[in-house]
Amino acid sequence: MARKLLSYGKPDEPDQTSPMLTRTSPEVRQAVDQTTDSACLCLETLVNSIDGIVWEADPRTFRFTFVSEQARRILGYAPEDWLEEGFWEAHLHPDDVGLAIEHCTGWNAQSPRRCHEYRMVARDGRAVWLRDLISIEMRDGRPAGLRGIMVDISEHRRLDKEEARREIERLSLYDGMTGLPNRAFLHDRLAHALKAAERDHSHVALLAVDLDRLAHINEVLGHQIGDRLLVAVAERLRGAMRGADTVTRHVGDEFVIIMEDLANPRDAAVLAERVLDELSRPFALEGHEVNISACIGIGIYPEDGTTPLVLIKHADVALHHAKEAGERNYQFFCEEMNRSSTERLQIESNLRLALQRGEFHLVYQPQVELETGRITGMEALVRWTHPELGMVSPARFIPIAEESGHIIEIGLWVLREACRQTRRWHEQGFEGLQVAVNVSARQFRQDDFARQVRAVLEETGLAPECLELELTESMIMQRPERVVAVMGELRALGVTFSIDDFGTGYSSLSQLKRFPLDKLKIDQSFTHDIGTDAGTAITCAIIALANSLRLRVVAEGVETTEQKRFLIDNGCHSMQGYLFSRPVAASEFHALLLMHRVPLAV
Repeated sequence: MARKLLSYGKPDEPDQTSPMLTRTSPEVRQAVDQTTDSACLCLETLVNSIDGIVWEADPRTFRFTFVSEQARRILGYAPEDWLEEGFWEAHLHPDDVGLAIEHCTGWNAQSPRRCHEYRMVARDGRAVWLRDLISIEMRDGRPAGLRGIMVDISEHRRLDKEEARREIERLSLYDGMTGLPNRAFLHDRLAHALKAAERDHSHVALLAVDLDRLAHINEVLGHQIGDRLLVAVAERLRGAMRGADTVTRHVGDEFVIIMEDLANPRDAAVLAERVLDELSRPFALEGHEVNISACIGIGIYPEDGTTPLVLIKHADVALHHAKEAGERNYQFFCEEMNRSSTERLQIESNLRLALQRGEFHLVYQPQVELETGRITGMEALVRWTHPELGMVSPARFIPIAEESGHIIEIGLWVLREACRQTRRWHEQGFEGLQVAVNVSARQFRQDDFARQVRAVLEETGLAPECLELELTESMIMQRPERVVAVMGELRALGVTFSIDDFGTGYSSLSQLKRFPLDKLKIDQSFTHDIGTDAGTAITCAIIALANSLRLRVVAEGVETTEQKRFLIDNGCHSMQGYLFSRPVAASEFHALLLMHRVPLAV
């Protein structure tokens, strides 16, 4: 076999004696043969000492013509077993047959060497991973010889598999971005902490930390900066912890801290304040100074829950109330919060069906011209009568609808219904009556909002100038360029605009001049304070500002004749409030129109 390896490359040609040897004496030729045999024996020893199966095969039939002794050690088969036709194919692992055979075809002079990995089934049934290093000799564009070495890589594969398993396990328990333990780790760690606290009669605090403004930062500066911010927040949270505490990334921009072995639950407040202080410091990220704040909800074991799920739920409830209270705020859980959250969940789930069930209706509050006492328009307000909950306050369900996204569908229904009813009153002889409809920030951010308004006007037949859209100060200041563009598109149709609850936002005179506004509405809190120094001064300032911008002024919440007289004396144009009428159903509003049947100014 070794002599065959030395003459490799001519497997089908008869041995040819060199012309030089034919002219030598028999003694010389015998010496040469002995030398060759000795070299072959040395080569065979060398081949069998290689830590792999050395093999040769016919390149046309792929039948083995030589296999080294290492085949016996690695796979348990004798070398001569391999020389049987179809041996290799028969002992390939069933899952690797197609792949292994594919690698043994398609040879050409440009790719004379290959390396691939596959499994063979050993005599004892083991699946052995082999790395097969193959070389083909090409002659005149055709395969002339095939040889290779099979190396057992089962141990490497096992180690790679174990490393992969550990990596999968790590990724299943740790957040890939921040490196913090993730939600799965949180539940496991918290369960362990609660068991220890039960044994030691100690407390555990769970702090749910939610970042403010991350979505805005992603939108303005890009998600790369947002991701860098999350990593930086994770580092600050680690720095604020005690050695025994655990900080995890729960989901999105929410982190959860486990404080174990607490003697006094109020210690959680100390950590909450430290975390809020840490996160209030600016972050320097790729040349940007980023400012954020956070809110924290706190649940305490065993008072607020004795299982991980209940404690996490109650910490989230406390977090929600902390966010409602404002930025940089923390709240401990209390049972009243749970009742409120349960009601909130019920409201949110019922909002989805309220429109389908016809549970919403509109009421209308008249807007009265102060100088003449005429009804010039009305504000359309949505009301919800639930079959079980009864009348649900707008102050309760509107924020939930805004947050959940249901406000888009509800708002479109309000717009359509208000325009349809106003058009009906026009047909009944009350031409020129203008309806004001509140628009939420979520509605206004829709790309096709202007198209929706145009479609409603065409559908209902209401003249565009008889529709007034009420916006809030905070809404128009969020994305002023976008707001100005949409307002301009609607203004071109003839739709008018007012700022609702003016005086409660943060706009300035220079900013207001950018928007195509027609009217300012004084918030009822200022109207209520007319007669006090502060209320009187603010109301006068708003009226003066509106007049300087040539805007009409409507005062909300007018309830007394003294307030009405003050508004008239200081140049306010219109009012709405209980002094004239509370919000009423369409039928009652129609009666008001009939009672005050004075020709309306168009």
